[in-house]
Amino acid sequence: MMGLAATREKSKAKGLSSRVVLYGFAFTVFFAIIYVRALQESYWAMPGGKPLFLDFGIFWTMARMAQQGQALLAYQSHFVGHDLAGFTGTTTLVTFDWFYPPPYFFWVWPFGYLSPAYAYACFMMATGALYLSALLRTLPGMPTLAAALGFSGLWLNLMMGQNGFLSAGLLGWALYYLQRRPFVAGMLLGLLTFKPHLGLLIPLALGLGRQWRCIMAAGLTFLVLLMTSVLAFGWEAWEAWIRNFPLVRLNLSNPDPVFLAKVSSVYAFVRIQGGTEKLAYACQALVAMLVVAMLVWVWRSKLSQERKLTVLVLSALLVTPYVLEYDLTWLAVAGVWWVKSWGGVKPARSEYGLLLLLWLLPELMYAFSLWNLRVVLAQPVLLAALGWLWWSSLKGRSARHG
Repeated sequence: MMGLAATREKSKAKGLSSRVVLYGFAFTVFFAIIYVRALQESYWAMPGGKPLFLDFGIFWTMARMAQQGQALLAYQSHFVGHDLAGFTGTTTLVTFDWFYPPPYFFWVWPFGYLSPAYAYACFMMATGALYLSALLRTLPGMPTLAAALGFSGLWLNLMMGQNGFLSAGLLGWALYYLQRRPFVAGMLLGLLTFKPHLGLLIPLALGLGRQWRCIMAAGLTFLVLLMTSVLAFGWEAWEAWIRNFPLVRLNLSNPDPVFLAKVSSVYAFVRIQGGTEKLAYACQALVAMLVVAMLVWVWRSKLSQERKLTVLVLSALLVTPYVLEYDLTWLAVAGVWWVKSWGGVKPARSEYGLLLLLWLLPELMYAFSLWNLRVVLAQPVLLAALGWLWWSSLKGRSARHG
């Protein structure tokens, strides 16, 4: 009887894998059509077309400024304004602030030597390869590839020209090497410090896991980045970055619901509902404390390493008030570890449903903001997913069977 039950479970799991491949590639084709159509309607394909890849245009412009010895000017972009000369082909001013620490210039520096189109293509292919390889290394197989290519966050990152592939790829490889080569994992996490607000809980988790070699490697890597960036751009660039901190809060104070709909934090949720800034920050702080408590509970429990890493990634996206839709590429990293924890056994329907929502979440956020709909999904879905994992630890469920 036990053998028969096991056979049935394996058959169900195989059927689930087949559906994942089918749906994954179907969504890949769907998003690819949207992507190509947007490209055809952009200024890249015809004069006077719509702007596209503007976020990468900012990276490209900042890289060229750094090459010209003007890295410090990047942190004053909110004063001077830019038309992304040479990238958009227009004189339309693009308003933005530069919040990345000076080491991020090293990541975008080489692409400033290329023409805009080649720079975009090379940046996306290089960081996309890092991203996809981390997912496939963690959970090899055709279902992973299909789900990754059909993941809405992948196409949103491509449309915006953002660095979600880079941050998620570094995170994915770091978590993969955490148990195998902790020093390598620490170096990768040190390279990830260009997104410091997303890594607030990583040191806590590493401490709970007694990953001292990883912590040491991350600290040493950051020190090397600090010293080399000071030599390359001067200490003044770091001072300018620190002085720009208040601008982050100023950006978040923007009451425009279209902007807030792109932010996946509890702070934005409260603001969209009409709450004041003080109330929003209070709610964000309360949720952050609950998330930290959940993280500590789970990492001190007997759950598998796969579940613990899933909780860590989801917690990182919830604890900070400044998380935009392209940062949700991290959900794919959480997803592969979550699925890996099943051990080839079909999950409960509630888990399957939560993963499906996480898979679609980035594009749904973008669509709702584009259509000016005040529909908030990110925070409830992320909290529900994290709550489910925490509940499973309370119930003492098997980490492999959910």
